[in-house]
Amino acid sequence: MIKHQKIQTQNDIFQHLFSVLSSQRFLLKQGLGNEVPFFICPYSPSQSEEMTRMQDQLVKRLEEAGIKILVINLYDLTLNILEQEGDLDWLIENETSLPKEKLQEELQGILDVETVLIPAMADTINSQTYDVLFLTGIGEVFPGEQRALFEQVGGFSDFTCFFILEL
Repeated sequence: MIKHQKIQTQNDIFQHLFSVLSSQRFLLKQGLGNEVPFFICPYSPSQSEEMTRMQDQLVKRLEEAGIKILVINLYDLTLNILEQEGDLDWLIENETSLPKEKLQEELQGILDVETVLIPAMADTINSQTYDVLFLTGIGEVFPGEQRALFEQVGGFSDFTCFFILEL
């Protein structure tokens, strides 16, 4: 069981994350009742730059330890989908003239979690060999609405997942 402790510095956070993510218990999904092991690292938007640097360092250190990491940035993935579908330019051109609700409705229709995002993630996940999946850019795509994504991702059963979540 992971002990909840007050973590003070960026180095403390880094060491804690490395310890958890490189542990055999986490990697082998032990004691989790056959559920997908999730580890969520929330942070405030003011820490974005620091967390991006830490993520890069953490990936490098874990890979040096022989742990293969797959990083999927949902923000980048959604931009790629919008571009592939030919919707990105239209959305950029109309963003300021559309009411916020209409823009959100357009985006939700194009980027439906169940029929678009999850299959796009699955394509990437199924085409790679890795030990731990880092899912980032969540707060940028789903500000305050991450629950739907977590419920959908829970349908995958053969991977270990680490979320870096901007609050």
